Amino acid sequence: GAELRAGLRFFAGNRVLVAITSGVIIAMMGLGAVNVLLVFFVTGNLHVSAGWLGPMAAALGAGMVAGALATGWVSARIGTGWVFCLGLAGCGLALAVFSRMTQLSPAFVLTALVGLTFGLATGALPALLLGQIPQEMVGRVMGVFNPLQQLAAIASAALAGVLASTVLRGLDVTVAGVRFGAVDAVLGAGALLVLAAGLAVMAALRWAGL
Repeated sequence: GAELRAGLRFFAGNRVLVAITSGVIIAMMGLGAVNVLLVFFVTGNLHVSAGWLGPMAAALGAGMVAGALATGWVSARIGTGWVFCLGLAGCGLALAVFSRMTQLSPAFVLTALVGLTFGLATGALPALLLGQIPQEMVGRVMGVFNPLQQLAAIASAALAGVLASTVLRGLDVTVAGVRFGAVDAVLGAGALLVLAAGLAVMAALRWAGL
């Protein structure tokens, strides 16, 4: 208990840590919807069988591996903070375009791009966090960060499921010539959250001089 309180005090007193964690929580609130709704997007929006979910997950994983491997090289050239923020923002943009897909082939490309940008962000995150945490406080602070991140993902998954199956169930509207259904509307909203998270953390890190 004492160690947890010490971690909370240090965490709350570091504006950069608060900004990064807030961005991660916002991003996870957006990305959690993907895990819940992807199978319905594949069958309902891409009009293919659920059997394609496995290959799409493989494309996502391959992109994430490529992004993680490229993190060090890119960070050495533009900085870890920029890699994290641009990775999140790029992930949000790629997910927004993905949510509008109606054909399998371009959706595969967008899936890999979502994985690539997310891999860059997650690859840069540990170095960004450890740059702000003294060695003796790493365990205490990560004991605060990790549960917050997981809770955001769980809450997002639950909220996405509820919205798509109840509040937005049967949604079929057209705005400015663009047609929205329940699943793609929720994914699009999640994409905007991820994009906003990247831009918000970018502004916070620039304000902090990082």
